[in-house]
Formats: sequence, C-alpha cells, structure tokens
Amino acid sequence: MVVIPYIVGGLYAGISHKRGATRAAVWIGILPAIAEKVLIFLIGICYVIMEGSPVTWENVMMFVSAEAVPYFTNAYLWTFPLSVLVCVATAACVHVVTRSKG
Repeated sequence: MVVIPYIVGGLYAGISHKRGATRAAVWIGILPAIAEKVLIFLIGICYVIMEGSPVTWENVMMFVSAEAVPYFTNAYLWTFPLSVLVCVATAACVHVVTRSKG
C-alpha cells in the first residue's frame, strides 16, 4: 500500500514525459518522500514542546511513533530511497513499453 503512490507517480512520469522520464520520476518520488518525513517530524517537535519535554531526537521519535504514526522509525526514515527507486523503475518500464509500441 505504501508503494502504490510511487507506482502511480512513475506511471505519470513515464507516460507524460517523453524525454527525461526517469529524471521527472526522481523528482516526483523524492519531493513527497522527504516532505512527508520532515512534516511529521516537525509536528512531533511541536507536540514535544507543548508537553514541556526537551526536544531531542529520541523524544520526538518516541512521541511520533507512539502517538501518531507507529511505523515512523529510524529504519523508515532511511528507506525513502527505495520509494524513489520504485518510482524511477516504473517510469523507465513505462517509457520502454510506450517507446516500443510507438
């Protein structure tokens, strides 16, 4: 389920960008992947500040993974390149298939 938006992004990049489909897929994949993680982390910082706790990496990660998003762990933060890779691979496959038909 987590991969579906990146597959759709790859399909969009592969179909709509005749040249530079993989470059478009990199940006289509990387911007939301980074923005999601940064926004969740900033929201976590706000809640940690409202609780009166010191803002440390551990406090923010504990709060976010316990209260808001249970899958938001250090491992999840480091796996975003896989999402971008799925987007780029999908765009490349679509680009190859549409080029061979046309």
